[in-house]
Amino acid sequence: MPARSTGIIALVFGLIAFSNHRYYNGDIITFPTCDTSACGVTYEFVEDGFYDRDGHKGNEKEAMAVLQKIRAIYADLPNDTECTVGVITLNVHQRDLIQKMLLKATDSEFGMKVDELVSVVNLESCQGKEWDYVILSPGFGYDKDRKFSMNFGALNREYGENRLNVMLTRGRKKMFVITSIEPHMISNAREQGTKDFKEFLMYARGEKTFDS
Repeated sequence: MPARSTGIIALVFGLIAFSNHRYYNGDIITFPTCDTSACGVTYEFVEDGFYDRDGHKGNEKEAMAVLQKIRAIYADLPNDTECTVGVITLNVHQRDLIQKMLLKATDSEFGMKVDELVSVVNLESCQGKEWDYVILSPGFGYDKDRKFSMNFGALNREYGENRLNVMLTRGRKKMFVITSIEPHMISNAREQGTKDFKEFLMYARGEKTFDS
């Protein structure tokens, strides 16, 4: 098999490696484990991001990082690309904040790509959708008082792990996790969806790998 084809297949299986291990008992045949950044999943920590609990209930710094990532994705693609980008958030407030920022994009070429190729949805609206590139923006994190609440919307509810599985399998080529949450911040989780979310963040950071 040509090296380029092997690389593409490894990327695809890297995207589903977490769900394969956690939800499918490894029944999906995959390539041997490799670094997550080489297998389609990258983690980017927004160090100065914070969850505005008392205001718009979003994370402005994280939303700005998402906008920059969308620009970077299309800067690396041909002008006539048809590749799509889906942004998935864990609440509607972060979704609305990112949508507003995208609407304010001033350059016409980028604005046209946003109109035609970019979608921003919250966790509960991503089922049945698929994109070439997925950006996960949870929106949560420490608030201005350095307090952290483990309220992740639908992930905290019954069958939250199923929601997580759906969210993590929406990308065809690559997933970017842009977040103000580090795995160690999630402690004493009781709900399965929250436990799995912590484990996924560890996987995205390259701290956890799964054998084929």
